[in-house]
Amino acid sequence: MSRTIHRVFLVLLLFVCNFVVCYASVEVSDILISSLNEGRQVTLLSSKERRDKYTAMMQNSNNKDEHEILLFAELSPPLLLSSRVRSPPPHPHPLYSSSLAPSDPYYAFLPRWMGSIYPVQNTTIHFNTSCFASYVVTMTHLGSHSLEMSVSISGKRSTDDDDDKDCDDLFLFGTRETFSFKRYSLEQTHIIHFYWIDSNEELDIKENGLQVFYLPDGVLGSVLDVWDTIHMFTGPKTFQDGIQFMQDHMGVIYKNRTVPNFIPDESEILDGDYIAMFGMGSSYDGFGLSSAIAWGTGGMTSHAALCLRIGGVLHVVESCGFGIIKTPYVQWMKTTSQNNTVLLSVLRLREDLQKKFNATAAANYFATVEGLPYGNENFIYGWLDTVSGNIPPPASWQDLPVVLALGAHLLPNVTDLFFGAGLNQRLQKNNNNNPTPYTIDEIFALCDKINKTVNEIMTWPELDSYVYTNPKGPRMVCSVFVMRMYKEAGIFSGFPDFETTEFTPKDSYQVSIFSNTWQRPSGCHADAQQGTCQVTGPYWLELPSFNAILPYARMNEKCACMPPDYTRTPKNC
Repeated sequence: MSRTIHRVFLVLLLFVCNFVVCYASVEVSDILISSLNEGRQVTLLSSKERRDKYTAMMQNSNNKDEHEILLFAELSPPLLLSSRVRSPPPHPHPLYSSSLAPSDPYYAFLPRWMGSIYPVQNTTIHFNTSCFASYVVTMTHLGSHSLEMSVSISGKRSTDDDDDKDCDDLFLFGTRETFSFKRYSLEQTHIIHFYWIDSNEELDIKENGLQVFYLPDGVLGSVLDVWDTIHMFTGPKTFQDGIQFMQDHMGVIYKNRTVPNFIPDESEILDGDYIAMFGMGSSYDGFGLSSAIAWGTGGMTSHAALCLRIGGVLHVVESCGFGIIKTPYVQWMKTTSQNNTVLLSVLRLREDLQKKFNATAAANYFATVEGLPYGNENFIYGWLDTVSGNIPPPASWQDLPVVLALGAHLLPNVTDLFFGAGLNQRLQKNNNNNPTPYTIDEIFALCDKINKTVNEIMTWPELDSYVYTNPKGPRMVCSVFVMRMYKEAGIFSGFPDFETTEFTPKDSYQVSIFSNTWQRPSGCHADAQQGTCQVTGPYWLELPSFNAILPYARMNEKCACMPPDYTRTPKNC
C-alpha cells in the first residue's frame, strides 16, 4: 500500500475536522454567528467572483434574512452548532442487517445522502431524523441565475435527555459548484435561496438534481467522529480500534494465532510465490488504511507482493509507498514481521502455471518499471466498477460529484492526483487524445457534452495501456503490479484477455491460479488455511473464496460488491 495514501487519508480527516468547525472569515464572522443562531443559511461559495458579489450585496443590504451567509474555507474560531453527540438516524442503512448495523464512530462524520430534488412540479423528498419526524424538501424555482427551495419540518421528537432539549439537525446541500450548510431546530417551513447559478450548474441541477445530505452527529459529534477515525491510522489505539472496526463493519472475527512466527528458508521459496498480507500496526501504515481497503473492496488483505530471483538473489518485488522496488528476501521478511502486527501468508502457483512462469521475462519487465511511483492515480479505479454498487455506507455514490467539486477548490493537487489523472485517461482517449489535461470543472463540462455523468466515467475499466505522466509510465497498485508480473511471466498465455489494472488485492487472491496442495515450508502450521502458509501475525489470515474464480475475459470490470457479505454480482462480472 502507499504511504502517500496513508498521509492523504490523515490530511483529509484533519481537513474535515477543521472544515466542519471553522466556518467564517473574520470580516463576516459577526453576521455568520448571529445567522447561525437564528438557523439561517450558510453557503460555501466556490469562486472569488461569487464571494466578491455576495460581500457587496451584504454590505448594501438592510435585509439579510432571505440571503445565504458566506462559508469560507479559512480559519476562524470554531463554532459548535449542535449539542448532540453521535445521535444516529432512527433506522440503520438498509444494506446492514440488525446484527451488523455499525454504531461506532468510525467514518460516522460522512454525510448521509437523503435524496435529490429536481426543478419539476411536485418533486419532493421525504425523510425523518433523530430530531424531527418529518422533513419535506422541494425545489420551488430554478432560473434567472437563482434557485429557491423549501424545507418543511414537523414532529419534533420529545426526549427526557437534557442534552437533546434543543435538538437540531445539520444538513449539507450540494451541487458540483455550490455547497451549503443549514441547521434546523424549529418546526416550520424554511425558504432557501441560492444566487448566481451559472448555466453549467443549472444544467447539472436539471439533469442530476440538488443533493441533500444529513450529518447525524452535528458539528461537535462529527469532529469527535473524525478524531476517533484518526486513531485507526495513528496513535496508541490503532490496533484495538481497527479490530473493532472490522468486526462492526464487516463482521470479521479474528481467530488468535499462537504458533511461532518464522521465515521460510530461501530454498523453500520459488519464483512467482505470492505474498498476501494485512497490516495491523502503526509501523505498517496503521490499521486505518488496511481496514479502509478491506471495507471498500471486501477483501481480507491490504497488500500483495511477489518473490523473484534477480541476478541470482531472491528478492521481494512490490509496488508500495516507496514506488516499485525490490528488497532482498530475508531483509524484507525480517523488517515486515519484526513487531508481529502483520498477517502474512505465502501462496504458491499451481504446478502447471509454476512451470509456465518465466522468471527471466518477469525480471526483464521489472527492470522497465522499477522506480516508478505507486499507483495513486488509479488507486480507486480498479475498485469502482459500477455507479452504485461499490461504495459502502454511510458513504454513497451521490457523494462523488460533490467531493470532486469541493476537492477541486480546496485540495486541487490531491483531487487531481486521485481523481483527475484517471478521469483524464478515460476522457482523452474519447476526445481525440487531447494532450492538455482537463481540470475538474472541464471534466464536468465534457461529461455534459457526451451525456455521461462523472460517476459513469469513473466506472470505465482502467486499461493496462494507460500511460501516466511525471514520470511517464504505467501506474500500478500492489495487486495490479503482482498480476502484471504474472502476465509478463506468461502464466496467463492461453487464458482469455483481461486488464490486470482491474484487480484489487481481494481479486488477486480469489483468481484460480494457486495450488491448494503444494508442499508447504517446514515451519507452516497445519491450522493455516488450505493452500496458504502463514508465517507471521497474532491472528490467522483467512481468505474467503481463495483460489475460487477461473479467469475469464474482461474479468473484474463490472462487479458490484457491497457489505455485509460482499458478494460479487453479476456472475462473470
